[in-house]
Amino acid sequence: MNLISKEILMSHLQRSEGAEEVSLPIDFFRDLLYQSMPRTWVGLTDEDDIDWEDGGNLKDLVKAIEAKLKEKNA
Repeated sequence: MNLISKEILMSHLQRSEGAEEVSLPIDFFRDLLYQSMPRTWVGLTDEDDIDWEDGGNLKDLVKAIEAKLKEKNA
């Protein structure tokens, strides 16, 4: 889902100056609501498989853990 930027909000508001009504697409309000909702962090469990080769270095393990966390919290 694309989040609404400050620039888009301001452009809609500036175009509506002096108008009796402001017409915004429903996506605008959905995205605005989505931005204000807190997200719940999802951590790793014992069942999560980390794609990392045994004997690899610590840096590769950290990258594999980071990739798994990004996947679960996207």
